[in-house]
Amino acid sequence: MDKIKIVIADDNSFIREGLKIILSSYEEVCVKFFSIRFKYRDSKTLFLYTFV
Repeated sequence: MDKIKIVIADDNSFIREGLKIILSSYEEVCVKFFSIRFKYRDSKTLFLYTFV
């Protein structure tokens, strides 16, 4: 199974530097994406993902 690398770009340095995640499935990406998005919903965050 391919792994998916998530890079989070945000003007908040804590979020930008702290939330770099390697995930094992698209479903896990969705779960993490929405949980992070909910947690930091007041910020404008860009999520980029690539298969690694």
